[in-house]
Amino acid sequence: MARDYSAHGLAGCVRLRTARTTGTKVGVYNAEQAGMDDGDGALPWVTVCEAHGALINHETLALAKYHAVMPQDWCGSCQEAL
Repeated sequence: MARDYSAHGLAGCVRLRTARTTGTKVGVYNAEQAGMDDGDGALPWVTVCEAHGALINHETLALAKYHAVMPQDWCGSCQEAL
């Protein structure tokens, strides 16, 4: 059985932090537990810009955490804000 993630009371949430580069909240989630998976489980982890709703899926939890540090690399609204 997979670990049940629910940081900050959010289903599937592994962590929720403020990105230093943009000042926005960014969450890392287990996609299936958070209801953000595509149904086939191919990319089980997702990084979400909580301020703008942008998300990017990943093959590993390590990649999801890595992308959480710099949301301006994958969130168009964060890119425009900088």
